[in-house]
Amino acid sequence: MTNWRQATSWRARLQMMNVHMLTLDDPDFWVGLGEETAEQVEVLWEAYQDLHAEVSRQDQDRRIQQQKQRARRQVAKAIEEGTLQRPQWCQQADCDQPATEAHHHDYDIPLEVLWLCRPHHSEQHRKDGL
Repeated sequence: MTNWRQATSWRARLQMMNVHMLTLDDPDFWVGLGEETAEQVEVLWEAYQDLHAEVSRQDQDRRIQQQKQRARRQVAKAIEEGTLQRPQWCQQADCDQPATEAHHHDYDIPLEVLWLCRPHHSEQHRKDGL
């Protein structure tokens, strides 16, 4: 049987120590553990929390990307159906470049876009911090 140091994942290590995720929040769980075991569990718990936070960030990034894709599809569909008109020129003041890109300030309002040339679209994203 492998010991806890040989177990590769935090989950396997906690299972070998008979630790369940729900018991870690229980203060009574920590009473009676040896100091070394408590330190091991604490290190593993922190590793689990770090991993969970990273997964949560990735999930949030994935949801944002899906929201952007959905908004882009809705704009393309509206243009195709004729319900949204692309202006000929960039809507940035004093610009005589063709409007080639739609900028969304809010992806929850997909058809509310600002039509910009490529340089002004990039500039707008820098201003928005995107």
